Amino acid sequence: MRRLAAAPLVVGALVAALVGTLVMPSPSSEAFWSARTTGGSSAAQATTVQRVGTPTATVATQNDVTVSWSATTLSDGTAVSGYTVARTDGSGTTVAATGSCGGTVVATSCTEADVPDGRWTYTVVARFAASWVGPASAASATVVADTVAPTNAFTVSVTTGRASLQGTTLWYRGAGNGELRIVNAVSDALSGPGSSSTGALAGTATGWSHIPTNVSAPAGGPFASAPFTWEPGTSTAPTTDIVGFDVAGNQVATRIQLRDDSTPPSGGAIGYPAGTVRPSSPGSSASVPVNAASVADAGGSGVVDRVFQRRTATLTGDTCGAFGGWSQIASTAVTFDVAFNDTVGTGTCVQYRHLVEDAVGNVREAASSNVVKVKPTSQSVVAGTANLVDSFRFDSSNLLANSASGASGRPGTTTSSSTRPSASSDVPFVAEPGTSAFFDGTDDFVRTQRTIQDSFTIELWFRSDNGGKGIGSQWYNGAGLVDAEVGGVANDFGIALMADGRVLAGVGNHNGTDRTIASQAGLANNVWHHVVMTRNQTNGVVELWIDGVSVGTVTAGTQSLTASASIDLGRLQTNVAGQYYRGNLDEVAMYSRVLSASEIQTHFANAR
Repeated sequence: MRRLAAAPLVVGALVAALVGTLVMPSPSSEAFWSARTTGGSSAAQATTVQRVGTPTATVATQNDVTVSWSATTLSDGTAVSGYTVARTDGSGTTVAATGSCGGTVVATSCTEADVPDGRWTYTVVARFAASWVGPASAASATVVADTVAPTNAFTVSVTTGRASLQGTTLWYRGAGNGELRIVNAVSDALSGPGSSSTGALAGTATGWSHIPTNVSAPAGGPFASAPFTWEPGTSTAPTTDIVGFDVAGNQVATRIQLRDDSTPPSGGAIGYPAGTVRPSSPGSSASVPVNAASVADAGGSGVVDRVFQRRTATLTGDTCGAFGGWSQIASTAVTFDVAFNDTVGTGTCVQYRHLVEDAVGNVREAASSNVVKVKPTSQSVVAGTANLVDSFRFDSSNLLANSASGASGRPGTTTSSSTRPSASSDVPFVAEPGTSAFFDGTDDFVRTQRTIQDSFTIELWFRSDNGGKGIGSQWYNGAGLVDAEVGGVANDFGIALMADGRVLAGVGNHNGTDRTIASQAGLANNVWHHVVMTRNQTNGVVELWIDGVSVGTVTAGTQSLTASASIDLGRLQTNVAGQYYRGNLDEVAMYSRVLSASEIQTHFANAR
């Protein structure tokens, strides 16, 4: 009986021991639990909560995310109790999922609604009983929650015709036909650009054609619409709505207004000087001032370019050749008054025009019939002429200076300061600053060493109202302008002004007589005149030119004209009473050769 009574105690102790092994482990050992088995070796075995496989996460709607995963078990095959889901953002911050994905999820998928906008990954952890937790799964692929509308950004691609997109207004030139596409570079920071669609043309769309489309290629954009075309003469103003989509399905609509501009800009009258322009100092180019008035564009598309062009022709003397084509010299987009200087080479005729263009290609041309003749300075013409030996320009405080470069002559002299001519602001060339010499008709003169004797040219400009003297037929009967006269029969020469306004030029001792050429009368008319005397020693021909025109020739001797060692300006060298010149002289030049007719005419023309 005692043995039989002892058996229940053994069984009870065994049950108690088994129950003791099922007690929940401490938190430090919650990833597994142990059980002692009866029979066999009674070895301890560990059972763990297995890791969940990588979940998948997909966006069900813009910010509703569905998470799915495969079921897992304990290592001994026992089913787990459920799962917890966590969400991690791009910075690595992890939070528990919410909604149907919150708490312990007994299923193997759930949907988290209203996920905050952003980029997220999901992890899943299996759980058993109240406290046993497995390791977190690997992170899902990134999903994007996006409830933010994208942004439209438009450009226009014009195939034919002219058009310009400005904000939400699409200007087109309806005077001609055209075709264009509206390109939408949709931007979206989260899910990315999806597509762009164009709606039907609304309002009056006569002359227009367009097929509404949704364009999703290329991936990520930009998205070019189907063509918009218009016929010549179209002037209607329809609208079209363009909707940009992101990948999440968010959208933004923009209304584009189409408007015709077939009206050229207005204003912009061009101005520049007509006539002669010269360099400010001796040189090969001059500055031509050009200006244009302000412009406006009533058509609406706006002024985008103002182009200044010129065309040129060769200037020969005072005559312009054929003009060439137009070429651009300056451009600007400003609409207010414009002024600039254009550099042009001497010996050139030039004209200017101003083209004003709006954004859709309407052009206004503002032109002028003015012709600018860009001439060299008289001093540069003279200085550049071969065989120049003396030149008195009277342009400095020393009116007696000989300005010929490398001249063999000497500076001029007078008998005293009272006999020097005075400086006058009255000059033959308005475009050239400087002074001329005024001779008082009483005792003023300039004497220089004679440097010409054989073949030569004498050139001068004079202006007088009553400075002539004498009524004879020989140069030595008048008031001397440039003179190397010697009394009696001598190898001399000179140029003089007569009382009736004739200019006489002559040489002495042709078979014992003097030979003189006379111009027309009336040249003492208070106007500047150009005088040239040439003497050819080879054939003895003397020629007189007035204002670029030959007034005659005379044949004289061929001997060297060396009777006088000097030349006087402003009087006869013989100093006959009353034969002093009264008036202005300027640009007196002497050359040791005969200038050609074209050279003389060019000197005169370039001075005008």
